[in-house]
Formats: sequence, structure tokens, C-alpha cells
Amino acid sequence: MLTEQRIDSILEEAHAIRVNNLKQSIALAGEALTLSKQCGDNTLLAKSHSRLSFYYMINGEYDQSLEQAGEAGRLFESLKDERGLADTKYTIASVYYKRDNLHAGLQYITECLGIYRKFNDYANEARCYKVLGTIYEYFGD
Repeated sequence: MLTEQRIDSILEEAHAIRVNNLKQSIALAGEALTLSKQCGDNTLLAKSHSRLSFYYMINGEYDQSLEQAGEAGRLFESLKDERGLADTKYTIASVYYKRDNLHAGLQYITECLGIYRKFNDYANEARCYKVLGTIYEYFGD
């Protein structure tokens, strides 16, 4: 249990500092991933992959981001964790639209928007609408 709390704490710290110290966020998420593997907790493992994917996306390391997102997505699906899956799809959508694969980005952002709506998660719905707006700007609409 102590390890699970430690991993959650590491992930929270990584998220809190991502704007000012993305490199450290990546290092912390990597540490959380290692600890999650050691303790065998699939929920924490999925979260760690998802956060690492998000930080890699922000940093422009798109291949690493998609690799981590794939692992997170498989775990979230097996755990039937829709919110975790939505977070992962958000990152995938962001990678695709940043790589000018707008149609794939649109598909993923629409899927995660539906999940966020299901849970009345208005903050994340707004994030999705921002991405949708950006994609439509690229389309010229």
C-alpha cells in the first residue's frame, strides 16, 4: 500500500511541475512506471504509461508518446477504465493533429469527448473542444 501511495504522489508531483520542468516530469513518470511494474498494479501501470505519454507529446517526442499511449490504452481497456482511456485518446489525438494527421486526430478527440460527456467532465470537454477548434482551423473551416 505504501508503494501505491508513493506512486500516486510521484505522478501528482510530475503533473504539478509539467509546465515549469517537463524534463523532470518525464523522469518522475518514468520512475512511477518502474515502481508500478515492480508492485504489479495495473491501474498504476496504466496511469504511469498515460502520464508519460502525455509528457512525451508535450515535448514533441511523438513516437515515444504513441508507444506509451498504446500500452496505457490496452491496460485501461482491460481494466474497463473509460476515463483513463479518454485521457489516453486525448493524447493520441493531440499527437495526430500535431503531425498533420487531422482525420485520425478528429476521430480520437471525438471518441474521448463522448466519454468525458458521459461523466459530465466539463473541464476535459472544454479541452476537447479546443483541440476540435484547432483541427477545424487546419481544415480551413
